[in-house]
Amino acid sequence: NISKTAESVRKQMDAISLIDEKIGLEALPSDLYDMAIVRRDNDFASLSELGRLMVPPLSRSGVNHRLNRIVEIAKGLE
Repeated sequence: NISKTAESVRKQMDAISLIDEKIGLEALPSDLYDMAIVRRDNDFASLSELGRLMVPPLSRSGVNHRLNRIVEIAKGLE
């Protein structure tokens, strides 16, 4: 389970880096931009912890949904 979580975080971080390199994080919708910044700055945080860092706070499911959208955007840029 830990390795699965670590793989997900790596994919998210790679996606954020790719988006930043190709189009800049500022090109993301504001909700995804905020999520990308919080994830980038808190690479060891759980989804629940990330949700508590958002303003307003987000559920674990909401965080997961936004991070999945970020990964999908990055796939489109590859």
